Amino acid sequence: MMGRSHPVHAWLLITSLRLAPILFELPRKIQWRPEQLDRYVRPSAPDVVPPGDVAGNYTFEEAVYSDGMQTVQNLHSVIDKLQGDGVFSMEKWEPDEKRLMRYAAFLAPIAGLQYEGKKGKASSVVIYLLGDRLKLPKRDAERVDLILSVALEYQRLVGDWGEGGVPPPPKTHAGAPSAAAQQQEGADEADGTTHEGSSASQRYRRVDLGLILRKAGHLWNASLMVAMAGAIGRVTPSSPSHTQPTTPPLSGPPPAVPLHSSKHVISSYRAVKEAVEWFGLDGVWDKGPPLDGNAVKSVLPKLPKGPKFKEVMDEQVVWMLGHPEGTADECRAFIKERFADFA
Repeated sequence: MMGRSHPVHAWLLITSLRLAPILFELPRKIQWRPEQLDRYVRPSAPDVVPPGDVAGNYTFEEAVYSDGMQTVQNLHSVIDKLQGDGVFSMEKWEPDEKRLMRYAAFLAPIAGLQYEGKKGKASSVVIYLLGDRLKLPKRDAERVDLILSVALEYQRLVGDWGEGGVPPPPKTHAGAPSAAAQQQEGADEADGTTHEGSSASQRYRRVDLGLILRKAGHLWNASLMVAMAGAIGRVTPSSPSHTQPTTPPLSGPPPAVPLHSSKHVISSYRAVKEAVEWFGLDGVWDKGPPLDGNAVKSVLPKLPKGPKFKEVMDEQVVWMLGHPEGTADECRAFIKERFADFA
C-alpha cells in the first residue's frame, strides 16, 4: 500500500492509528537541530529507559509524523488551489516525481537530519527510514532525501530574498519581469542603486539559484513544492508543544490551507519559479563547465589532481552561472588569474 503511486491514504491510516512510530521507528543518536529538539524531544520519566537518542530524553515520534501528515495535507491543498496555474503546472511531470514528492512531504519534519550509523558514520535519517525500514529501492530513498535537502535550500533562499526581494531578470535575457520585479527595480533606481550594483545582485542570485537547480536536477520542481508546503505549516520554537498529536481524518479531502496563511508563501515561491525562467536556468544541471579537464590543465599546468582540481572545476561553474553569456576564453582568463599560483 505504501509503495503505490498515491500513498497518502496509507499515511492517513497509519498516523490516525498511531502506527507511524512502529513502521517508521527513528534511529538512535539523531543529530537534531535546536528548534527540533524543542518540539520533538521530551524528558524521560526517572524509571523509564529512553528509546530516544538524547541521554535522559525520548523522541516524540507521533509529533514528527503528525507534522509530516500536515505537510502532506498542505501540499495537496496547494496543488488543488493552483489547478490551472501555468506557473505551477504539473502536467509534464513524470509519475515518479509526484510519488517521490509525497514521500518527501511526509518526511519533511526530519529533512536533512543525520544519525550516527555504522562505525560512527553520519548517515541520512530519511534514507534509513525509506531504505532500511520501508525497503524502498535505494535510488528512491536517495532521491527523496535529495528532494528534502534541496527543499531546505529553497526555504533558505526565499528567506534570503525576502518580501519583494526577488531580482529583476538580467538585461540580456528575454522575458518580461513581473510587476513586483519592476517595482523592485524602480525602488533600486530611486535609492540610487547603480546599474553595476544591481547587476552584481542579479549575478549573486542567479548563481545561488543555479547551484540549487544543479543539485536538484530534474527534481527541482518537486523540491520547490515540498518547500512551499513545509513553509506554510512551518514549525517554530514558540509553537505549542505536542501533548496529544492531532489525528488527521481517515477519509475525505485534506483541510484547505487558509488563504491568509498561504497567500504570501505561494507568492514567494512563485517568484522563485519565475526567476528560474527569467534567468534561463531550466536544464542548467545538464550544462558542463566551459573548460574540460584537459583545457584546465593547459591553462594551469602546475595544478595537481585531487581537491584543488575539483575546486577549479567548481569555480568554473560558479563563474558560468554568474556570466551566462561568457565565453570559454573569458573563463580561461578568469581561472588563470584566480589560480595564478598554478599557471
